[in-house]
Amino acid sequence: MARWYDDALAASPPEPDDVALAVAAVTAARAALAIAHYNHGCALTAAGQLAAAAAAYREALVLEPTWADALDNLGVVEQAAGDPATAIERFEAALAVDANRPVTRYNLGAAACDRGDYRVAVDQFTRAAALRPGFAAAEFGLAMAWDALGDGGAARAALDRAIAAESTQPRFWAERARLQFVAGELAAALASIERAVTLGPDDAGARSIHSAILLALDRPGDALVAAERAAALAPDRVEVHATCARAAEAADQLDRAVEHYQRALVLDPSHRPGLQNLARLLVDLRRFDELAVVFRQWQAIEPDNVMIAHLAAGLRGEVPTAAPAAGLVAVFDALAEDFEALMVDRLRYCAHRVLVAAVLARAPTRLRRALDLGCGTGLVGRELRAAVDELHGVDLSPAMIAVTRRGGRYDELRVGDVLDDLERGDEPYQLIIAADVVIYLGPLDVLFARVRARLAPGGWWAFSVEDSPDAAIVLAPTGRYAHHHDYLTGLAASHGFIVEDATPCAIRREADVDVPGRIWVLRAA
Repeated sequence: MARWYDDALAASPPEPDDVALAVAAVTAARAALAIAHYNHGCALTAAGQLAAAAAAYREALVLEPTWADALDNLGVVEQAAGDPATAIERFEAALAVDANRPVTRYNLGAAACDRGDYRVAVDQFTRAAALRPGFAAAEFGLAMAWDALGDGGAARAALDRAIAAESTQPRFWAERARLQFVAGELAAALASIERAVTLGPDDAGARSIHSAILLALDRPGDALVAAERAAALAPDRVEVHATCARAAEAADQLDRAVEHYQRALVLDPSHRPGLQNLARLLVDLRRFDELAVVFRQWQAIEPDNVMIAHLAAGLRGEVPTAAPAAGLVAVFDALAEDFEALMVDRLRYCAHRVLVAAVLARAPTRLRRALDLGCGTGLVGRELRAAVDELHGVDLSPAMIAVTRRGGRYDELRVGDVLDDLERGDEPYQLIIAADVVIYLGPLDVLFARVRARLAPGGWWAFSVEDSPDAAIVLAPTGRYAHHHDYLTGLAASHGFIVEDATPCAIRREADVDVPGRIWVLRAA
């Protein structure tokens, strides 16, 4: 058949015009078929069938390899399917055909954002906006890229341009509110977020931002209303329930806060902020059966977390020797910068002040050397400095020691375990003091022995405890130990101390309830 065709063609070659017509017909057919594949891809994309849409766009590109629109659309589909690297190749191929495509520049910026290449994203969004003035989506993308790079000023300027170009987009106003909130401009943030929720009343994210702003403005009731609207709109979003819980707690609706944290943990059992805050609330509410469940869930997720193992042991009625050092370092390093605001202002912690006053009422007018065990951020030093010639401090937390060092009240500061530190030196102290430190130790025989060995004759040993009403030593669900009066009196006698003061006092408040404690001032016999 092929031989016959070749012979016929040789015998009667086509005219040049016929060849041109045939080529034109084939070209037109290829173009029509490419368009058909392209349109099919567009329809499949609209229907959410991304894999089929990608296949259709590839068929179009087989026929028209340099079709920029098909390259662009295929890149968008590949990016939506979670392949930004391949998408970027498509966008770059489209720009090789036509470098002045603003939508392709925008798409390339969005793909770069997905990969975390925010500098590239800034460049592409900027070029897209320059090619199409008033391109609101490009300005918004530029704002998000600048925000990711930490340039809030550039982010806000781009967002203002996006809003100027398209002022009815609720997301633009919500992001403006978020940036204003981060900058501490609460009144402006509230105005922006109210505009956002007016334009987009069904936007759960905007409702969550609204709640956070209202909470910062000390309007917890309104914050809870906004948060629960968000939860109604997006009941399957963990962060929405976390927002509800924070607002409910601020509004003093603790049971509702517990409920929302529990919902968050059903959605994401490894949500660490939810575990932490739910455990704290259940301790405050004394709902210990539920707390045991939370600890089991937490241990399943973090089997090597020594602090959770410690807390779970206390809930089972066990009394470990001490709170784990690694856990305490992690906790107090994280709290160091905000420690005093939390303890003194929020929890009304006062043991340091009451303890120093009790010591100075009985000790000589001036002390030569004193050691502050577990000195923390230096609260004891603030009260004691004027009455002592040489003041030393030791604490497990390097971050706490760093804060204390800035205060300049101590002559020497050391990072380390208080029991180990007592054994390292031999020069005696006239006073050894421990405010809110014994609460992290169970049996105290070793502590008393080492303190006694480091005290000068007639020296003073002063400390605060949480009071146990019955057992000698109890590990509470808070992870802190409580010690009974009789247990401490017996220890004092066995280690050669005279009890000068054992005054009950409320050493802090938790969940609006005083924590019963006691101030002890002992003198070496």
